[in-house]
Amino acid sequence: TLTLPEDKSRGEVVCLGQISYEQVLEQYKRGSLVFPSYMESFGYPLAEARAVGTVVLAADTPFAREVLAGYENAYFFPPFAPEQLADLMEQVATEKIKRKESLQQCTETEDSWKLVIQQVLQLGKADN
Repeated sequence: TLTLPEDKSRGEVVCLGQISYEQVLEQYKRGSLVFPSYMESFGYPLAEARAVGTVVLAADTPFAREVLAGYENAYFFPPFAPEQLADLMEQVATEKIKRKESLQQCTETEDSWKLVIQQVLQLGKADN
């Protein structure tokens, strides 16, 4: 999503510019995802990376925990602890953290909308 002027490479980070969705999935398959965001309603990159079996380093937030629940290639760090993120990144780079093969990347989780609907219905009954 970034555009860098002139030299597009910064060490091991390469700016690809705009790429197709298929290319995004291919990048997930070849690398890992660092997701430091702590303000999301739903982290789509987390779900996409999980779907293809990518190692994910994510800020430890409720939404990330929900999207990655039961996913064995997820590693969490406190959102405001860059040294812990750097440590996880080093472990990935030195292959101390490796992608675990899993027969099932996505697991069934409880539908949180069911709980929301139940609460709305209960509030509606209380008003009557």
